[in-house]
Amino acid sequence: MRSLRPVILAAALLVVAAPGATALQWNPQSTVTGPFSGVKTLSVGGISVSCTIGGNIVASGAIAVTTDATGRNAPPTWSACSSTIAGSSCATSSSPWTFTATSTTTVTESPVNFVMKVGGCTTPLCTITVSGASIAGNGWSNTTHAITESPTARVTVSVSGSILCPRATSGTLTGTIAFPATVTIT
Repeated sequence: MRSLRPVILAAALLVVAAPGATALQWNPQSTVTGPFSGVKTLSVGGISVSCTIGGNIVASGAIAVTTDATGRNAPPTWSACSSTIAGSSCATSSSPWTFTATSTTTVTESPVNFVMKVGGCTTPLCTITVSGASIAGNGWSNTTHAITESPTARVTVSVSGSILCPRATSGTLTGTIAFPATVTIT
């Protein structure tokens, strides 16, 4: 076994130094890029809430983090929410999200944190909270420059409010987020 060590070490060095072997990364790097926008829909036990989501990103290697326009880490913004329950709906996030490129065609979103108020933003009928979700297997396209939520994206939720609220502990998150044409994964 001792005589194989130099061969194994030499093979490992060849793999590390192989030409064309590059690390996965978002492009552009270290630049505020945006805005991104899209629609996210959360379905929980018969209630569906759809909102527009937006923001900017700054990428470092394979990770892009949501930021404000100045490049400071910031949660994504939510607007134009609607739901299957009468009344207004709204959503907020309290922390930045990361988009981690796991290949040139897949992205993981984490930590996905948000609160949706359904049937009234001031005095909601239901409050649905998603905290710390990690959603793997989302599709990415360098042609459309968009993330499409994995069709199996289940998230753990906590629900509070009136008797009209579902007593579910999980929901389905769907949607697409479009980025500017300059954003790619290589």
